[in-house]
Amino acid sequence: MVGMSESSFRENVDVKRLAKLCYLNPSEGQTESLQKDLVKITRWMDHVGQCKTELEPLVNPVDRLKVLGMAQDSALEGPASKEHVLRNAPHSELGYFVVPKCSDDTQDM
Repeated sequence: MVGMSESSFRENVDVKRLAKLCYLNPSEGQTESLQKDLVKITRWMDHVGQCKTELEPLVNPVDRLKVLGMAQDSALEGPASKEHVLRNAPHSELGYFVVPKCSDDTQDM
């Protein structure tokens, strides 16, 4: 493809090779139609690429959090104690989390 302009290259895409890479088997009429569609798509993408897209964001989610008065995250100093961690557990026993059983003991190992 040396010496071809970018637009010329796009208009001469080997649709049969592309279809093979996509595991498609188009008929001759479909190949011509795909060629025309690919040219339209690449021209449209060129047009979209020229559009101005450097816009300031209208809403910043971080600002919304500030308005809602969300609590600030803060790290604990030093490792958390077992009692401190277990305070948040719905159920604990003998210093461990108690969770519902989720396995079947009747299966043979």
